Amino acid sequence: MSLMRKKQIYTARKKRWHQRRYRTRFANGLCPQCGEERMGDWITCETCREKGRLRKQKKCSLPATLKANREYINRYRKKCRKEGICYGCGNYIGLGGHTRCVACRDKDRIAHNAAYRKKVLGEALVHIVPCPTGKS
Repeated sequence: MSLMRKKQIYTARKKRWHQRRYRTRFANGLCPQCGEERMGDWITCETCREKGRLRKQKKCSLPATLKANREYINRYRKKCRKEGICYGCGNYIGLGGHTRCVACRDKDRIAHNAAYRKKVLGEALVHIVPCPTGKS
């Protein structure tokens, strides 16, 4: 019998819950990860930053972990594709040829175009997003 831990696949509802918790903690001046008080202009507290540094060192030293992570992402994307939901935001998109919703595809397109312009043309662009209500 295997003692491996079963990986949990987040549902769209759980993902939105985590996003709301992150935004609420950040808006209240708390560390989004643990809820403790932040120091200065840092996003996370000192404890979480130290844990992140250790995780990054461990992750960089284990290439097998990167492969397992990539496999997990691929499984998650296949699951979302079967259910007809966007793997970026969790919104229902139907069973079509796309794996992401229109909003996520637009965000990706803007980011990729900006990265291309910066790399090839040497431009640093500022993202100008139009106001959804049409007002300035």
